[in-house]
Amino acid sequence: MFVGLTGSTGCGKTSALECFSSFGWKTLDADRICHELYDDPASGVPGAVRKRWGKKVFFPDGKINRGEIADIVFRNRKEILWLNSLLHPKVLEKARKEARESTNKDVIFAVPLLFEAGWKKEFGCVVSIWTDEEIQHERLKKRGWSEKEISRRCRSQLSPADKLGLADFAIINNGSLKSLFEQCKSLNKNIRKHYGKIC
Repeated sequence: MFVGLTGSTGCGKTSALECFSSFGWKTLDADRICHELYDDPASGVPGAVRKRWGKKVFFPDGKINRGEIADIVFRNRKEILWLNSLLHPKVLEKARKEARESTNKDVIFAVPLLFEAGWKKEFGCVVSIWTDEEIQHERLKKRGWSEKEISRRCRSQLSPADKLGLADFAIINNGSLKSLFEQCKSLNKNIRKHYGKIC
């Protein structure tokens, strides 16, 4: 099974992945893969980024400053489109490779921009996690994000409601971790029982 997990920033994708991991799934995370690509000169990403934006997006030790890149792309749609066109094919290629090489063939892949990237067809089924906007913003503020930064990032994605409407399954994450765990537990059983042959 190859299942997609999506949802807007701050909706709880990482926590949901942890739940599915406890149920025996191999978990993949697009954000983690992006970070690995940023740190690997052989990926071609650091070179392309340096050519596009220069040394200002690098730390003195040569590592990419992701915060500086975020500041650029969330202010300029042209730049975020360029970055996505660079990263998305590489992220998908790496995820496919990891899934193929895994001895565990029940794989769930968390992708914030799954629908925006046009990847729904890559998965047998897609789960979207939704959170009330006020709760979502409170979570992001706890990460140290300003309201302006939250607004910029959220505008760059489909809304949580839109993602929910495009998905095959929904998780509503407005409550406790226990509530999230129970929803993931039920969904795990449902997917395995009814969709294992197509996911």
